[in-house]
Amino acid sequence: GAPLEPAAPPMRAPAPADVRIAVQFMEGAINNNTSPEAFGATAKSLIPGDILNYIRHVGIDEFLNKVAKLETGSPLTTQRGRTFARAVAKFLLEGSTGEPG
Repeated sequence: GAPLEPAAPPMRAPAPADVRIAVQFMEGAINNNTSPEAFGATAKSLIPGDILNYIRHVGIDEFLNKVAKLETGSPLTTQRGRTFARAVAKFLLEGSTGEPG
């Protein structure tokens, strides 16, 4: 079989200010009932690249659980918020259909 790849070094968490920006954008979108696709389309230019890279490497749940430090009452702590965040992450990481990346 193929040789095993060496383990990548652990991802360094993004800057807290960048994390806050990303979380605020997501919370606002949830509160405004924005679709994950519509949010994802604009998020690429709004959310710092470090955040997108981090989510790409560790996953959205790890980001929300370990890095985002969500406040009690954040819409991202609800099942609806989680579903939204996962859909956004999927959209951001896989790209949209039919639009040039």
